[in-house]
Amino acid sequence: MNMSLIIRGSAFYFGDEVSASDSSFEHFFSWIQSQDYDMPWPYHVKLGPASEIRRQLYFGSNKKYWFGIFISARTSEFQHFVKREGDTVVIEARSTGGDPPVETNFFCLRKDSGKGIFSHYKGSYPFSQFLKDLWNCYRLFVSDNKKKQLDKPKRSKPKKRIETEYSLQSKARYGPLFTPGTFEELVKRFSSIEEIRLTTFEVDVPEDQPVSGRIRNVHKVYRLDPSEKVDSTLLNWIRSLRSKSARELCTGKVAYSGSVVGVEDGDSPLCVSFQNSMDDYLAYNYDELGTFEVDKIFKHPLIQRMVEQMSSGILFDPDRT
Repeated sequence: MNMSLIIRGSAFYFGDEVSASDSSFEHFFSWIQSQDYDMPWPYHVKLGPASEIRRQLYFGSNKKYWFGIFISARTSEFQHFVKREGDTVVIEARSTGGDPPVETNFFCLRKDSGKGIFSHYKGSYPFSQFLKDLWNCYRLFVSDNKKKQLDKPKRSKPKKRIETEYSLQSKARYGPLFTPGTFEELVKRFSSIEEIRLTTFEVDVPEDQPVSGRIRNVHKVYRLDPSEKVDSTLLNWIRSLRSKSARELCTGKVAYSGSVVGVEDGDSPLCVSFQNSMDDYLAYNYDELGTFEVDKIFKHPLIQRMVEQMSSGILFDPDRT
């Protein structure tokens, strides 16, 4: 059965940059743009010639955005779907028999807010891994620049000041962007549920003794049969599990710890957090990617949809934290 893949767009934040002028994000992404297309991604990992999976980044920028596309595939498949026509790299991203010949993941990041969107789908470059790889490449970039400054025979700045300017302490604030969602409505979107994870907070002392702060976290995982029908009985049970994970913070607010994992209609992966939930900013059909040139990716309809979302969505506003 030939089923189209649905591309999901997840929001993220990438920050913060160090104070050293030569290691700003503008310099970092310029460095990325200067890398050869054939350089395997991620740049902080040295892949040997025997590496079976090959991933490359094709990157671009303009006054407002940094953007790019990751192409991943077994090495034998690149020659068929990533082609050079003179000085132009052409990518053919069309599904064959329901499966993509190469993994194709786009991203676009606003320069003013440090917020962006990453496209992913089942079996492609994981969202969390993309964020880790991008940050670790920045760490490498900063570390190399710092070493150059420290190794200068005649430094214009004292060592302590250089250490401070290139310090990454408390800078790793990258991660997904969440928007408050109504849990009751989100869980109704599941067509099947695979797993439920939660953390409960239990007092680890007899009832007739003072608590004395001895509260233990109990992590639980419930694995379900995906063929089980998502009906009112199952949804009520999930609501009760969410209630068991509740804990009151010192601010007086109630926090919940856990998540529900499964798929929604169209076989698209869905994860609903007990506390925060992520919106999908794309819902794009993989078959619509077609064939495109990497030096024109900003004009690709998928990137343009990202730009529209980041231009109108309050979440992406620089003043919203």
